[in-house]
Amino acid sequence: MTYGIQIDGLDRIERKLNTLANAEYMKGAMTAAVSHIKDGIAEYPPSTAANTPYQRRWYERNWGSKWMRADGTVAGRKSSEMLGKSWTTRVRDRGLTGVVGTKVSYAPFVQDKTRQARFHAARGWKTVQDVIRERKARVVKGIQRAIAELWSRG
Repeated sequence: MTYGIQIDGLDRIERKLNTLANAEYMKGAMTAAVSHIKDGIAEYPPSTAANTPYQRRWYERNWGSKWMRADGTVAGRKSSEMLGKSWTTRVRDRGLTGVVGTKVSYAPFVQDKTRQARFHAARGWKTVQDVIRERKARVVKGIQRAIAELWSRG
């Protein structure tokens, strides 16, 4: 599952990125931008009753499903792919492209706006699209500041 924010007009600064210093500066700005988005996506909602141990069935974060057996012992299935920790960022094209993504198989059912299960929405899981919408203005402003700095260098 990979998402990105498209900022128009970056193609005009490509000439400025011919120097290593300028390219590194832009990579730093884009790294900060994608990190800001990733931090919002990777944030778990507060625990709910579904995460409370020692009831009939529960889900233990970063482990998987657990349940109580009739004899009082606990059984479970280690199925967690650690969604929150799995989100990664990548910056390429001399800092002009930043990508946030995960390879977790169930991520779309937890954090994609169109595929999110009602169960996860009801428990407060933010979708990737919601996080991007909430944080986009700050990301764009940061990239615009970086571009202005590059232009002022002459």
